[in-house]
Amino acid sequence: MNTASLLTAGEPEDVEPLLEVVNGLLHEVCVFGRMCRLWGDMDAEAEQKERVRYFMDRRHKSLGQITAVLGDAIGLRFADTAHLPYRHIQYTWPPGQPLAGYVSTTSGVSPYVWLSDFFSHWWMLLDEEFSEDGHFLRVLRSALWVCDTSGLCAALDYVADLVVTGQVVEAGAAAKAAVYLLVAGSRTDSPQELVASITGGRLPQSREEWLVFYPALGDLEGFRLSREAGAALESLVVRGWSLVEHARAATSLDEWLSSLAALEGFLKFVGLTASLVVSSPSTALRAILSQFEEIVCDITVAWVDMELDSGPDSGMRGFLRFAHGVEESLTRQGDTASQRFRRERLLLPPSIYSSSADSLPPEWNEPPTWRIAVAWEACHGSDPSSAPTSLWPAREPDMSEGLPLQGTHLRQALALHPERPQNWQALASALLASGWPRAADAAFAVADHMLRCATFKG
Repeated sequence: MNTASLLTAGEPEDVEPLLEVVNGLLHEVCVFGRMCRLWGDMDAEAEQKERVRYFMDRRHKSLGQITAVLGDAIGLRFADTAHLPYRHIQYTWPPGQPLAGYVSTTSGVSPYVWLSDFFSHWWMLLDEEFSEDGHFLRVLRSALWVCDTSGLCAALDYVADLVVTGQVVEAGAAAKAAVYLLVAGSRTDSPQELVASITGGRLPQSREEWLVFYPALGDLEGFRLSREAGAALESLVVRGWSLVEHARAATSLDEWLSSLAALEGFLKFVGLTASLVVSSPSTALRAILSQFEEIVCDITVAWVDMELDSGPDSGMRGFLRFAHGVEESLTRQGDTASQRFRRERLLLPPSIYSSSADSLPPEWNEPPTWRIAVAWEACHGSDPSSAPTSLWPAREPDMSEGLPLQGTHLRQALALHPERPQNWQALASALLASGWPRAADAAFAVADHMLRCATFKG
């Protein structure tokens, strides 16, 4: 799975294997956020809450402990190349730090604080007073902060990045925030005027004002996008196709599923935004938005196929047959060279699509691996609240012969159960034996912290 490094440390060359483990856990959090969205189906609200609770119970406490300890032990922080958006809420907004932006070495946002903010937005879904407005306001207030410092296009890209990285629970909340930006941006001449037009006629003057104002937009009758706002919306459409290409370039099933989840959320976000700000779309825009809707439907088929346990229509084999059926249908409509299909509807890497259903590479013909297993089970399992903690038995290290955890089995154990101190003790021993003493000391520190917390709790 292609998991670009999000993390670094004070002396990264001394703790590289440890960074790789934590980097994988952080990527899994984003995969969960991409996959587990609330799409407005209130009939499924109770089930959605169970899925969120399942993942939170598996990850929130342990990842907080791990990142807090490693922040002290090795100076764990985000790499400058991470380009991961963040947004604070009131209790996590440190004095002097921007309310919203992108993590980096210089931003001062630690992995521990970023995870605290990330989980807080998902915990909201479990609150009995949960409302879409709450998510919309959190997105808009952060986006307006970015707009004030960097302009309309940067703010719209920021909202899109929140969606792509799994930090927005409901796509409609992000679309509503984007509409506010585009409408206000079309009526004003500067970023500061844009923000002031939404925040009561003046810029917020304090941390409290930035976090509590209620936005106003006014009547949309007779509204038309300005040139800058139109260009910003067009950039979202272009980005949609770049995400399609990203899915087609996936090198593993895990990476492909993660890419599909990001693509699904983004295309729904773009479609909702465009429908609200463009009253008379051009023929070209209507065609593109229709293509996006078709792709979203195709992704839904992929989820259904991957969720099936067995049979010819399950897993990648089922989706491959579906994709070939779509191509055949378009061929009958005149797409004899398959150009339209490959341009508009192909989601699989070409090499995988050209394989027959019975000759897929093994890594593409299995369930998701241990790298995203917990996130996948939370979002797509039949009943995550009652699922065994081992998920798929084949994904759990075989301890029947009492062999020590090492190599791939150790990495599996840490990915599936980072909350177990014995797994960090095993990692520390393996790192020490392999000549990584500083990384070993940090892994031992994680294990000791977990044991102390368990003893105190008991």
